[in-house]
Amino acid sequence: MTIKLPELTHIAHRCDPDRRVLWYWMRGETCFTLELLRDLRRFQEAVVERLTGQRPDEGPIDYLVGGSQHSGVFSYGGHLRYFAEMIRTRNRAALTAYARACIDVVYATAHNLDLPLTTIALVQGDALGGGFEAALSNSVVIAEERSTMAFPESLFDMLPGMGAYSLLVRRVDVATTERIITSGQRYTARQLYDMGVINLVVADGKGEHEVDQYIARHQHHRRANQLLQNMRDRVRPLVFEELKDIAEMWVGSALGLSERELRVMERLSSMQRTKAPEVASMPSADVIVPAMWQSRALEGRIPLKDRN
Repeated sequence: MTIKLPELTHIAHRCDPDRRVLWYWMRGETCFTLELLRDLRRFQEAVVERLTGQRPDEGPIDYLVGGSQHSGVFSYGGHLRYFAEMIRTRNRAALTAYARACIDVVYATAHNLDLPLTTIALVQGDALGGGFEAALSNSVVIAEERSTMAFPESLFDMLPGMGAYSLLVRRVDVATTERIITSGQRYTARQLYDMGVINLVVADGKGEHEVDQYIARHQHHRRANQLLQNMRDRVRPLVFEELKDIAEMWVGSALGLSERELRVMERLSSMQRTKAPEVASMPSADVIVPAMWQSRALEGRIPLKDRN
């Protein structure tokens, strides 16, 4: 049995009925534009519509695995240029609508679409800002060795506001959560695994294969793993009102950014316009990231020339 879903501009998908897996990949954008967010939500709603009411042993899928079609990039996060435009025009309503679109997707993913399935993120490259949040919203995060993850928002005197704190504090302690979201540091997949933030690190280029292997192992104890997932959600529930309140705090703080901080945001946004083939041809991921991040972000500082 397979599952029929609508064709979407920014989402590719494939059902593997033998392994009971539905794969989907973000495409067309390296950051979360409103169009991509809308397609992600449409995709989630379509999956829910097809599977609601079916018993766990009757449904065609047990796992929903998300990744990206961009080589070397999972996601560069929120649409920074759009943020800067809306902040300059004082468009609170637009920023609020964007934040709501983000948390709608995050909340649904974190709750496994309220279906008896397990959400898995496959990170094969950089997951920055909202991209890191998106990965963390899954029940399981599997990353290739080359992957790096970070919250660069501190470079323009902001913090992530679409679930980062809520999602991290369900995985690690408060001190670790706050260090990750405030430092601006780029963490390797191995570092995050050692910290308990992600679930598995696999060899570069072997992500899809290793996800299949993980699922094969997981299926042998499907009932116990589902019970553990339900226990975790009961002990540390993710509440929509919490996400909504924090997103509103984020909007209010964003509207207070100075012109200097908006210029820093726009400099970072140039990375989001990098196309995947260009990224793949570069000698290392460090080339993609603005020099200011490489030289200062790891220490949590803004370059001197941007302090005026």
